[in-house]
Amino acid sequence: NAGVRQPHQTAVQGGFIVVKPDKQIFDQYIETILEGNYTRWDGWGGNLRYGGYYGAAQIQGLCAYFFGAIRPNTAVELNRCVYN
Repeated sequence: NAGVRQPHQTAVQGGFIVVKPDKQIFDQYIETILEGNYTRWDGWGGNLRYGGYYGAAQIQGLCAYFFGAIRPNTAVELNRCVYN
């Protein structure tokens, strides 16, 4: 149920992501994928609940989990009226 999620647990629009290259963050992102802390029922992060929506197992959920739980305060949501 998406109604019980916190805003930081919602999906990231996977069709448009702007990144600033950083080897350390990229390596940590790859480690997160390889660790595979994802279940169909709970999503990424287990009881952190980064899942339960379309695309949660893919980039939409992974980005939300990575930048919401693993690397908090390192992402910025852009104004979609300007950048889309």
